[in-house]
Amino acid sequence: MMKIKKQEEKSHVKNFSHSNEEIIFSDDDYRKNLHHDEIYANIVYEGKLKNLSSKEILELFIEFILILNGATKFEFEETPVLPMGEYEKNNYVVKLSNNTSEKKQITIDNITFIINEE
Repeated sequence: MMKIKKQEEKSHVKNFSHSNEEIIFSDDDYRKNLHHDEIYANIVYEGKLKNLSSKEILELFIEFILILNGATKFEFEETPVLPMGEYEKNNYVVKLSNNTSEKKQITIDNITFIINEE
């Protein structure tokens, strides 16, 4: 099950949840203020959001939703790229399975989705 939630206290942070893992979308300027405990065991999208129109942000969300929709298996690995005090910039490889047999790989900024490949 996937859900989208807005963190009540932080209107500049949006999250998608899937299988208790979250994909966090944060305003470019706020991202450096995220702490380890906020992002631990979650995925942080590192792409630029600040200069995107509302339509472009919605299209980005739809792209993630379409990738994650129907996922029956979801696991990820993170690789630190840039330590920033409490917050580390990471690259992520998300391995997921769905009900199709189509194998593919999709990269969106710092997140690579590997679909139906063991």
